[in-house]
Order: sequence, then C-alpha cells, then structure tokens
Amino acid sequence: MEPASSNPPAEPVNPPTQEVPSIPPVTPAPVAPTPEIPPAPVKPGSSKALVIVSIAILVVAVLAAAAYFLGYLSLGGAKKPTPTQVAAPTVTPIESPVATVSGSPVASPSASMQGTVSGKLCYPSEMAPAGEITAKETTTNESFKQSFAGTAAGGSLAYTFLLAPGTYHLKYQTTPTMAGYYTACAKDPTSSVCTQDTNHVNLDVVVTTGKNTMGVELCDFYWNQTQKQALDAAF
Repeated sequence: MEPASSNPPAEPVNPPTQEVPSIPPVTPAPVAPTPEIPPAPVKPGSSKALVIVSIAILVVAVLAAAAYFLGYLSLGGAKKPTPTQVAAPTVTPIESPVATVSGSPVASPSASMQGTVSGKLCYPSEMAPAGEITAKETTTNESFKQSFAGTAAGGSLAYTFLLAPGTYHLKYQTTPTMAGYYTACAKDPTSSVCTQDTNHVNLDVVVTTGKNTMGVELCDFYWNQTQKQALDAAF
C-alpha cells in the first residue's frame, strides 16, 4: 500500500466573473409629420360653367343624332351602297388602228407560197446603169419593184425576182424615158424580128408557186416612141 499523502486536496478554482457592460436603449428618431395639402380653391362660378358645357355637348349630340335620323328618313330608309355594291364602270376596248404602208405593194413574205422569175438585164452600151426592175401583175394591177445597183457599182446583169403566183409584165427602167422590156425582141434585139412593130409587145410571164420561170430577158431597148407608149401602157 502506498503511504497516504500529507498534502491536503486542492480546492477547485472558479474563474472570476466578468461584468457585461449594459447597452443603452436606442430611441427612434422622431418622424416629421406629413404636411396636409389644402384642397384647390374652387373659383366662384366654375361649377356653373361646367354644367353649361355639359349641357352644350349634350345638345350637340342630340342635334347630330336628329340630323342623321332625318337624312335616313329622307332617303326612304335605304342604306348607302357599300363599295362592293357599286358596279364598276364598263370599259369598252378600242382597237388600235392598223398602220398602212404607202407605196408599191410588196409581195407576200412567205417564200414557200411564191415563185421566182430569173433572167438577165441588157443595155445598148458596155455598162448597164443603175435602175429599177418593175413587175406588174396583169390581173390585180399591183406593181412590185426591185433596185439594180448598176455594173459600175458591182451589180450583176443576172437577176432573180421573188413574186407571188400570177401573170406579170416586166421591165428594166434606167431613166424616166429609157427602159428595156421583155418582148419577142428581148432574146435577140438586133434580129430582123425586132424590126417589126408587132414584136415590141410585152410578153406574159407566168409565176407558179415553188417554181423558177427562167429566161426573162429585159433587153428590148429598140423601140420607137409609139411602141414605147404601148409598152408603158401595161405598167
């Protein structure tokens, strides 16, 4: 056994008590009172004016309603037609005038419905001057013209004329007083055949659709003035 201690037991030590400082109470800040707004002063007589305006507006409304009602009765109670009820004005189309071209008639533009006349031009000189080839239809009296530039400008004495089917007389006009015609003398103007007056007569040239009438020589320049008058009468 252990010997008993001679020292007395230690007493518990309590920690010193700390004092908590007291917090003074917070006094709320005084709230300023909201100032009262005094009512707007009413001018004397303003209520009376307001009543008068109200009455005037009411009178105007009544008059407007009465005017509308009277107008409605004057029309027999019929409603005005709505835009969809109003018939649209009828527009009559006017055909545009067809333009006409003055001058010599032109053959039909459809080549498939035409025929061809071909031959040569002559002139009693080394050079053939510029001129105009004319084809006159003997039934309708329509004239068709084709320009010739002349050999000096590179024109060829061989010509081709596209024409509608029909019967024609042809000539090669170089000046107002000079022309070569297609006659019995055209093949050989210097032969004895051409010395006879009866052979200076226009020969008919028949044009057929899709065919070429060849050998129409415009070479009869060997006529006298009487013969020329008869030849020109066909043109």
